[in-house]
Amino acid sequence: MPGGSRTHHARPTAGFAFFLNTTTWIELMTASTAATVNTAATEMHWVCVGYDRGQQRNDALGYWCDTAQQAQARCEQLHPLFEVYYVKRGDLN
Repeated sequence: MPGGSRTHHARPTAGFAFFLNTTTWIELMTASTAATVNTAATEMHWVCVGYDRGQQRNDALGYWCDTAQQAQARCEQLHPLFEVYYVKRGDLN
């Protein structure tokens, strides 16, 4: 019909496909952020207080873990010359 409205049944364009990919990316990022927030909510900040035999000084090293034992194990793994005196919660003053 000349001058009237007609329905256009064209295939989606590349821009539309990009929109779908962007939407998927946003959904994935949202899910990823939610997972990160949930993980961060269960972990606590732990501080390993001790003596660094390599640098010959007292120091305090912080880690985000679930337990004090995990924080101490990670500290000993990453810093074998660090002698841990004690582990305390870092988010409590």
